[in-house]
Amino acid sequence: KLIALFPGSRGAELDYILEDMLGAAERLWQADQERRFILPAVPHLADRLATRLAREETLPVQLATGPDAAREAFAEAGSGLLASGTASLQAALAGMPVITCYKVGALNYRLMRRLFRLADPILPNILLGRVVYPFFGQSEQTSRNLAAALEAVLADRTSDRFVCELIWPRLGYERDGSGRWSAGPAADASWRESFPIEPQFIAERPPSVALTRSIPKPIASMRASISPNPPRTRQSFGDSAGSERSDRWGWCSRRESPAMPSRRWRSAGQSVTSRVWSLS
Repeated sequence: KLIALFPGSRGAELDYILEDMLGAAERLWQADQERRFILPAVPHLADRLATRLAREETLPVQLATGPDAAREAFAEAGSGLLASGTASLQAALAGMPVITCYKVGALNYRLMRRLFRLADPILPNILLGRVVYPFFGQSEQTSRNLAAALEAVLADRTSDRFVCELIWPRLGYERDGSGRWSAGPAADASWRESFPIEPQFIAERPPSVALTRSIPKPIASMRASISPNPPRTRQSFGDSAGSERSDRWGWCSRRESPAMPSRRWRSAGQSVTSRVWSLS
C-alpha cells in the first residue's frame, strides 16, 4: 500500500513534474484510501517540498529527508512514480515496479529532440532493449495517465509470459515462427539440457531457482546492499497523528511487509536486472 514519489532532484523538474505526480497520487488514493505515499527529498529542495505538501489537506503523503531517504523509499515502497533519470536504475536494482515520466519547457523540448534521437530515455529500457518501465513524456505526462498505468501494476495485470519474455532472450533463448521459445546456440549448456523449452520462471520453482543461482556473486551482493535501514522519524503531512504513522502505516522491511499483488513481478524484475548487469 506504500507508493513512492520521485519527482526529480532539480527545481525545474519540480516545476514540470511534481503537480502531475501529486495529481496521480490523489487519483490512486481516491481509488483505495488505504494507500499511502512517501516522497524522499534532496536537501536543497526539502523546504520547498515541505511548503507544497503542507497544502495537502487529505492526501496522505509523507516527506522523507536525510542522506538515506531515497534508499529507504526504494526498500520500503511496493511501487512508485518516478521522473526519468538515474533513479530508474536504482528502482530496477531494488526490483521496484515504477511508472516513469518527464517534462520540460517547449523550447528545451525542441532542442532535446534535435540533439537526442532516443524515443525512450529510461535507462533500464535501454539496457534491456525493450519497455520494462512505461514512460510518459511531455503532453502524455498527465495525472490520469500516470495513475492508470500504476493502477495496472498494482492490480497485477502484468502477465507471467510478459515477465518471462524479458528474461528468455538474455539467457540465449530464441523464438521460432510459431511464437515458441527454445534454447538457442547462445544459451548455456546447463540451460539447454535442463530447460530446452520456455522455462516458466513464475509458475515453476526449478527454473526460478536456477536463474537465481546463475547470478554472479558480486552482482547478487550489489543487489543485496539495497536493504532497508531501521525506521526513521519523518515529517508528516495530511494527518495530525504523524507520530503514530510509523507503526500504523507499516514502516517495515520488505520481509515484514504484507504480500503485494506485484511481488512476483518484483522478484522477476530483480533477476532480469541482475542478468543485464552480469551480461553487459
